[in-house]
Amino acid sequence: QKIFGISPRLFQSIKPYIHIQSIQKNTFALKEKTVQIIDINEATIEDWESLPGIGKYYAAKFYNFRVNLGGFASIDQLSEIYGIHDSTILKIKPFIKLSKPIIKKININEASSDELYKHPFLAKWQVEDIIKNRPIYGVDDLFDLKTFKDKKKNQRLIPYLTF
Repeated sequence: QKIFGISPRLFQSIKPYIHIQSIQKNTFALKEKTVQIIDINEATIEDWESLPGIGKYYAAKFYNFRVNLGGFASIDQLSEIYGIHDSTILKIKPFIKLSKPIIKKININEASSDELYKHPFLAKWQVEDIIKNRPIYGVDDLFDLKTFKDKKKNQRLIPYLTF
């Protein structure tokens, strides 16, 4: 009766066909999960799935991001994963730790374009700019490139690069 667009006349004509079954409270059971604290640089997809609110899809996103990134330098990097909401990170934060940053570095003067394209902090046009302007001798050279002018945003790359 309270649905917008349903006139009293229309409601009276469909009323005999409406059956609403009552639901008793507390008739469902929640599946209990034992949650262990996981190290985000060592966690498997199954470890990620054991966290509250994390299913196969998100577990794979966390795992694949870490692999493509080369390891987490900080727990705060979880918020940079596309499609992961802050509320999800807040829910799992009590169950995660980063005991030791494990960083796989990329030599930007020797890495293939495919290796560079996989890194989540590098955009396609930045990879093309790197390849076009090799050799790059250090961070200052890198930040002199046209596509790396936003130094604050690109600082997050520094732990992952060698020259």
